[in-house]
Amino acid sequence: MKKLLICIVISVFFAVYAERSHAVLGIPDHVPAATVIVPYFEVGIDSTTYPHDTLPVVTNIDAGATVPVHFEMWNVFGVRAGYGNNITLSPLESRSFSVRALINSLPPEFREMFEDGAYYRGFMTFDVVTASTAVPPTDASYPFGNRNALEGWIYYTNLTQGSSNGLPMLAIEGVPPGTHNLLYGFYQNSDNREEIDADARYSAKLMTTGGSSAADPDNSIDRIDSRLYLAYENAATSKVIVFTFPSAGFSLGSNFPGNVTYKRYDEAGNTLADITYDLNRVVNVISYTSHPGPDSKNGWLSLWNVPDEFETYAFSINSAHPPGQPDLTWDAIFESKIY
Repeated sequence: MKKLLICIVISVFFAVYAERSHAVLGIPDHVPAATVIVPYFEVGIDSTTYPHDTLPVVTNIDAGATVPVHFEMWNVFGVRAGYGNNITLSPLESRSFSVRALINSLPPEFREMFEDGAYYRGFMTFDVVTASTAVPPTDASYPFGNRNALEGWIYYTNLTQGSSNGLPMLAIEGVPPGTHNLLYGFYQNSDNREEIDADARYSAKLMTTGGSSAADPDNSIDRIDSRLYLAYENAATSKVIVFTFPSAGFSLGSNFPGNVTYKRYDEAGNTLADITYDLNRVVNVISYTSHPGPDSKNGWLSLWNVPDEFETYAFSINSAHPPGQPDLTWDAIFESKIY
């Protein structure tokens, strides 16, 4: 009997531990969530010249419940750009989308809102809701649902070059009652969505070492480090995507981080650039093309001191497309390191 009681206590302990340890609030870990975000989509406006498309897939991982979901498309400045919709996901159902098809279904005046050079660019949000709605998640009447039931993936495709790549969507959890206010309020102060700004990340660091939530004393994300691949012999290109969504209380479409310190290093640790860079959008795209010059080197980019008021996430897309050498064509995506 004593052995049985010990086994039951141990089993209960590990069951509770497993339930509580599946995620850390304040950082974008890969867990089921109540909101999943495509932090960057890219679609070539001229599909002949730029055949790029972005293919999001969202899944209800709850085997016992149907989940209503509302999704929105936003342009790079965080302006809601004329397309929001409601879907219902049955237990374990996945739904896939082509961003090209979604944008092409819009009237011309709405398509223009996504134009960014030769591409349509922006981001998408998918939220668990309690009912269908026509308002965005920044509206006070938005019917947030609490169930952490969504997983999402993003495919970035360029099929004429035989290349594609992907990464998980950004997971934003629904937080339980009693959560510290530094850890929630992604869209608006009254919502139950996890934050990933500097205060939340600092709190996550403290909590994982036995402390309590607290505001970040530096009031900024210290560094965002991103991999760059720029080998000229492979016609390499890199894009660093920095997603900086304004925290609750700041206006979408007009509030952006502004100037941050930009430091670029080669693989030997030599400094190639030390300047300022203006993060002047929600979706910031920093593009590089290899060339024969001395600064076309593999290495990494470090952005310093992104202000606290922004929910921040970043990754880099690295590609090699040497002309006439399809066997050397490849793409790779790496999430950035955020400190």
